[in-house]
Amino acid sequence: MALTEREKEIRKIVNRTTKDMKELRIFKPQFKTTIRRYSELIHLYDLQLNQFYDTGCQIVEEYTNRAGATNERKTPLFMSLEKLRADILSLENVLGLNPSSYHKLTKSVIKPTKPEPTGLEKVLMNSDLD
Repeated sequence: MALTEREKEIRKIVNRTTKDMKELRIFKPQFKTTIRRYSELIHLYDLQLNQFYDTGCQIVEEYTNRAGATNERKTPLFMSLEKLRADILSLENVLGLNPSSYHKLTKSVIKPTKPEPTGLEKVLMNSDLD
């Protein structure tokens, strides 16, 4: 069965994200499901962003409520883009894909500690050889 164009694009994002995480040494196989969701959101965001540009980057539109008052409101497409941005940022934080979350993620990893000094090393450290 041939892959759809959508699936090909999503797999490209999955592969790129996995490669980036491996280079940063933060990839774990347990992240595959989250990486897939992240990739789907990125793909959807790209599609909607292109649609936003194609329709003239309209951020607000006039809206008449039930009472007959006309107000401006954000367009549904723009609100969807805002929500996708927030969701993508949230997953980037989980995956360590921005500087702040990367630092927190790598800082929380248990770092190797120095082995306890041997008896002779303790004696030498505490002696005054001046």
